[in-house]
Amino acid sequence: VGQTTLKHFLFAAMQAIASEV
Repeated sequence: VGQTTLKHFLFAAMQAIASEV
């Protein structure tokens, strides 16, 4: 179902990682 959902999840994960650093 979702490439958009996957992209959104990936983006959120990236932001979380960037925030931690």
